[in-house]
Amino acid sequence: MNTLENQTKEEIKYIITLDADTDLILNSAFQLVGAMAHILNKPILDSKKNIVVDGYGIMQPRIGVNLDISYKTLFTKIFAGAGGTDSYTNAISDTYQDNFQEGIFTGKGIYDLKTYEKVLEKQIPENTVLSHDLLEGCYLRCGLVSDILLMDRISNQI
Repeated sequence: MNTLENQTKEEIKYIITLDADTDLILNSAFQLVGAMAHILNKPILDSKKNIVVDGYGIMQPRIGVNLDISYKTLFTKIFAGAGGTDSYTNAISDTYQDNFQEGIFTGKGIYDLKTYEKVLEKQIPENTVLSHDLLEGCYLRCGLVSDILLMDRISNQI
């Protein structure tokens, strides 16, 4: 890795991860960064177990479905419900977050890069799992930030 790549990597604190069909809405990136930077959310590592035991290394926002496509097909009507919400992450209150102070990471959110690299280095061998989201959430301790919303676009070609 050259010096420029090292310098750039040192400057990156958080990474926002989205699916190709997920949109950031106005100020949602700023809100995600603000939630991660909050002193009570700072990830604290257990050096023996190499996992986050307090705070959060990764945070999952609430996901909605764009209103303009929520009614176009039978699939989107079922999946989006009344539109603007997504039934699998329609979280105002979440049982796991409320009872265990941890959410479930579904691949859309923000994570602390240094914590991610430290905790997950050599933990998940390449090409050994189909979906890494839940594993990352377990190692990094996922926090649910239900007051921050991202929007999914469901294909209306179905």
